[in-house]
Amino acid sequence: MNIRKATKNDMPQVLELIQELAIFEKEPDAVVVTVDDLVRDGFSENPLFQCFVAEVENEIIGMALYYYRYKLAKDWTQDEYKEKLLDRVFTSISIFDNVLHDVELIDYSLKRNKTLLEELIRRKLGSI
Repeated sequence: MNIRKATKNDMPQVLELIQELAIFEKEPDAVVVTVDDLVRDGFSENPLFQCFVAEVENEIIGMALYYYRYKLAKDWTQDEYKEKLLDRVFTSISIFDNVLHDVELIDYSLKRNKTLLEELIRRKLGSI
């Protein structure tokens, strides 16, 4: 598996993953962002979000998109969106480590969220 920063060309696949999550959460009409939105807002001079992708044999199999305040879906508060991501355990630890590495100021909250994510993954894997 290769983890790297996303490019403009990855945005169609990133949007597919966002839509898959919305379908999984039984909210298929919640996604309001488009590929054009992602390209414009993620790759401008002052991007509104950052994104990593995980790929196997040149196929994107996962992503981590992080932002300060970027609306991906209608009617989801930031806390609800975070809860949905954590509940699904959508982001692997290896992708999350890359996100933490990219953030200049890692505060206690981010470290605590990583610990919570690791514990959720352990629980999920233990119940399989």
